[in-house]
Amino acid sequence: PPRSTLFPYTTLFRSGSLYSRGYAVEPDARKDLELLEQAAALGSSRAQYALGCRYLAGEGVPRDEAKGLSLLNKAAAQGDAFARQKLKSLSGEEEQSEAAPAPAVAPPPDRDYVERFLKAAKAGDAAAQLQMAAMYLEGHGVKQNDRQTLKWLRKAARQDYGPAQALLGFLYEQGRAVRPDAEQARLWYGKAAAWYRQSAEQIGRAHV
Repeated sequence: PPRSTLFPYTTLFRSGSLYSRGYAVEPDARKDLELLEQAAALGSSRAQYALGCRYLAGEGVPRDEAKGLSLLNKAAAQGDAFARQKLKSLSGEEEQSEAAPAPAVAPPPDRDYVERFLKAAKAGDAAAQLQMAAMYLEGHGVKQNDRQTLKWLRKAARQDYGPAQALLGFLYEQGRAVRPDAEQARLWYGKAAAWYRQSAEQIGRAHV
């Protein structure tokens, strides 16, 4: 399958995360915010949620409740579970307010969906390999399996595919599917950071 059309703003969002956390790059709050705003403007629900929370709390930006809620609603409308939960907690109600109706929960992928990605992954497509790893990690459409998660994730990461490298670093950092290993986490985050920097620069030039 072709790579997702969400790729550009996913790159911007994750690249910003590396700047905010200081993995393999010098922490840079301004750069982090800039990339986050670009990703939110391009439609990333994760970036909209993160930026909305910042505006609500006044974290690194002037506090703006209206803007924060607007961003959370945009993320929730795309099915972002964190945004929906945040809106619920803000309303103090079990169900969301009419201003932020809860979208239907997407069903798990069907067999044909899984088979298409599996076929592409076996053919060497790094994005499909990452997708298979993510499905096995969460048990989404397939039975949860750490061994299969690592198998497909390492195949993608070894192709110098930044999103896979970032996820592998995260798993080593958190001790999910592998034993915690700070050195391995830093190694893979470093590889991902270099990939994201290059990709973000290319996206920036394309939007000039």
